[in-house]
Amino acid sequence: MYKKLLLASSIAVASGAVNSAVLYAPQESAADDIIKHTSQGIIEADAGQISTTNHLVTLGAEYTTGDIITMTYSSALHGSYTPPSTITCDEHVRVHGGTASNGVLTMGLLSASTTQLNYRVNTQIAGINKDVVSCVLPIVTLDGAAAATKTAVTMTFGAQTASGVDLDTDPAAVTIATVVDQFAAGTVNTAFNATVDVTKDRKKFTDTGVTDQMSYTISAVADDDGGYWTTPSVGAVSVDKDDTTLAKSATVVSLTNTVVGSTGFAFADTTDAAGILISSATIDAETKTDEALSIDGTKLTYSGTLGTAQDLDLTLGASGGTLPVQSYTIASSIVYDTDKTRAFPAISAGAFGLNATSVTVYGVPFSAGVVRMLWASNGSAIDGTADATIYHDGVTMGPYDIGAVAAGANTSLNSALEAAVTAAGDTLPTTGRGDITFTITSSDTKVLASYYKDADRQGLESSDTLNSDQVTP
Repeated sequence: MYKKLLLASSIAVASGAVNSAVLYAPQESAADDIIKHTSQGIIEADAGQISTTNHLVTLGAEYTTGDIITMTYSSALHGSYTPPSTITCDEHVRVHGGTASNGVLTMGLLSASTTQLNYRVNTQIAGINKDVVSCVLPIVTLDGAAAATKTAVTMTFGAQTASGVDLDTDPAAVTIATVVDQFAAGTVNTAFNATVDVTKDRKKFTDTGVTDQMSYTISAVADDDGGYWTTPSVGAVSVDKDDTTLAKSATVVSLTNTVVGSTGFAFADTTDAAGILISSATIDAETKTDEALSIDGTKLTYSGTLGTAQDLDLTLGASGGTLPVQSYTIASSIVYDTDKTRAFPAISAGAFGLNATSVTVYGVPFSAGVVRMLWASNGSAIDGTADATIYHDGVTMGPYDIGAVAAGANTSLNSALEAAVTAAGDTLPTTGRGDITFTITSSDTKVLASYYKDADRQGLESSDTLNSDQVTP
């Protein structure tokens, strides 16, 4: 009688099974046992076949000549794989390279399919220690393309009598290989969060003055034992755990990070003195000038290094334009194996704020016969100044300086806006509707909006009224 208890990938015994097998994963420590491939590595190696981890099984049912042992795999075996013609079991519990004692039972290969190996008991020896008979199962090779789509490949072990009666079967499965994504999504450790200072013409920040920082990390999966896998030897059949040619991991060619601003990067022109120059960025503790960065009208791009937190310090240089109040995202693209790409979608990278009141009035009419009623109510004790930007029919006009907003008073904005547009040599729209954003350098300030047409007064919604209980006059 050969006793057999089934254990999935570790050496804990399944509770109370009468006829089950113990499968020992080849391990030197609890976390260091099963071969690990990366899907990118399989692709890079153009691996038609990939290696797996073998297991040692301790038997425990009454076997006799003709009994059938079946190993079933959750992913296809490679078409060129040739299983061993014979498996010999020994009267010795062989773990982690133990020496065989004697051949007490042999199995001959009966049949093989893409996902199954069947062996038949050919010989057995009487008078052995029935509690310590063990067999080293084959190291199979898998079809790489099929395995690359999985996260784990498993094997189940079972036995039946020649007449088809379950002899030594347990439905539990053991892992013989894992497949992981080699790269982990990026993390923003510190987001852009500077406040644009309206008292400095929106060319500097309030707290930091000229610098805002975003720290970002994108990593590869953690290596095991210096590589992407370990497979210590088991019994007479072994895989050298230090032979990293068997496990598949990809070679990284480049990592590119792309920062996108919601209204663009025109303010950060690196060549035009009319823009606010980004004079330097600190990346991987190396100071790179603006020429080392790629900046265009919508995005800033820089090279990265896997696993290293990179601080992108935007240091403002010469001042010409104005800093936008906008949000930022960052996305990454990894090139491996020369021309293959793993892209990660954009995630939030923070935003610039503004130390002022910003209110957008929606659907402002510009047609003839309309009298616009646009007022600022400054409830603070500090005088402010206001500017306005008009958005009409896909065109942005401004910002226009529309003068002072006195403390503790209501100030008409419409007449000042009309005068500012004319002074700039522009013309207000004459048809349709548009939005107007007012930025006022005072706290506790509201914008009240309505219009008259044909002696009928109509209120206008604004970002104030939509986000509060304020009633439009």
